[in-house]
Amino acid sequence: MPNLVQLVMDQLQHNQFAAGGAVVMGLGALLASLRTIPGTLWGLVKNRLQAQLEVTSDSPPYFWMTLWLAEQGYAKRMRNVALVTDRDMSTRRRRNPLIVTNGEDPEGANYVLSLGRGEHLFWWRGRPVWVDHDRDKSANDATSKAYIHTLKLTSYGMSRADLEMIIAAAKAAYDHINTRNPSVYVSRWEDDWREEPRAAIRSQASLVLDESTRLAVIEDARRFLAQRERYRALGVPMRRGYLLYGPPGTGKTSLAMALADALHRDLCIMPIGRLGLADDMLQSLMANLPPHPVVLFEDIDTVFEGRENLSKNSLTFSGFLNAIDGVLAQEDVIVVMTTNRREVLDEALLRPGRLDVHVHIGPASFYQAEQLYLRFFPDNPVNAKVFAACAGGATMAYLQEHLVRHMDDPDYALAAWPVSEEVAV
Repeated sequence: MPNLVQLVMDQLQHNQFAAGGAVVMGLGALLASLRTIPGTLWGLVKNRLQAQLEVTSDSPPYFWMTLWLAEQGYAKRMRNVALVTDRDMSTRRRRNPLIVTNGEDPEGANYVLSLGRGEHLFWWRGRPVWVDHDRDKSANDATSKAYIHTLKLTSYGMSRADLEMIIAAAKAAYDHINTRNPSVYVSRWEDDWREEPRAAIRSQASLVLDESTRLAVIEDARRFLAQRERYRALGVPMRRGYLLYGPPGTGKTSLAMALADALHRDLCIMPIGRLGLADDMLQSLMANLPPHPVVLFEDIDTVFEGRENLSKNSLTFSGFLNAIDGVLAQEDVIVVMTTNRREVLDEALLRPGRLDVHVHIGPASFYQAEQLYLRFFPDNPVNAKVFAACAGGATMAYLQEHLVRHMDDPDYALAAWPVSEEVAV
């Protein structure tokens, strides 16, 4: 190695061609370095002057920005627009919140017209804002209809505080339009949930329930939710389970709906007896619930009698229990199960920690029968009391069917009572 260095030094000292070539190379390298200085300086200056915000559709802020941009004057005048529905804006447990909805019926969905794909320029508080709206195929979804959308906002002269102001305004726009009544969700495909726009949770005011039972269940749930911080401090999983049992047609599902409405929580209906359901699918569904739901398992006794699965799917009893309160199960979840036969359910399911509160829903009370009659005939309070006095032992479904059949004649509805069970069914 020393000999090689000595040889190079000798060539530079005694060989004018070698020396000249070295000088030329050195000057070229110096000029190349100097050439990059303006770009580097411009990059430093640009970073000091430029503010940039980028959001993608796999995160909730994307929809905040979509709504905020739709409210700008530029968006209201432009012709290159994107139609975004409230189904798109609901980020509740969709793996890619914005998926091109080819073939889906947008009827009944609220929508906004926001910036279409491409580049846009508008003014905000006296400053120009460039928006680049782009989309790429989702790397996490194999379906051809799945895309990730990107919004990139760029402006000069803005500060970080300006960006935070835009984000706050966008969040406020989203909260304003997304204020709605609780929704009904059903499981979709294997482990996804889909909001049913045509199914709505009936308000408590529209349901005729036994007041003492309704209030007891709702107040228990509210006490449970009020202890959120204490559950965390104690390290206890925050879940509450209710078993509503009694004869068919007594209002068990109605009480579950009243609970969801009172707590302003979405109702997720779990079709546990559906064909093809297996342990891993149910576990995934329970792990991917919308935030803070009421999960309804209807007629659990038609699926499990003891530990035996009566349905034609491959769900096991142990898999069912693990999905409810296993390691992957979400917290801040309220589970409601209904059954006509509590006696056939296994003790492992009935124990506290899974089904903490058991509520018997029996035949219609005097109050329920009276209120139901007044729903149909609000100007007949005397008939309502007579009807209620004669309704002992009947279910709400039976009474409702009778009143529906005679809804045009309040006197005959009273005189024709009781109808036969065959007619009512």
